[in-house]
Amino acid sequence: MIKRILDFFNMTWHRIKRGVAGQPDSSVYKEKTEELAKLKKPDEQGEIDLRYVDETGFSLSSYVPYAWQEKGYEVIVKTQRSKRLNA
Repeated sequence: MIKRILDFFNMTWHRIKRGVAGQPDSSVYKEKTEELAKLKKPDEQGEIDLRYVDETGFSLSSYVPYAWQEKGYEVIVKTQRSKRLNA
């Protein structure tokens, strides 16, 4: 019964997405993108072998709930940092 009512109001059951809580410092971001651009050129010419690496870890704040959401719209929860164990 409740599901029919929510379906009538154009609602769906989806996982809530996690979003970034803040923006990076613009000067640091610009500096790092310029440095990466400098490395891409020798990589394209075959002078160096550029590799992209990412670290992995475990966080205590991994819970992301499900909720009823209006179709076509996403509910996004801003995340915060917690203690993390890097592997």
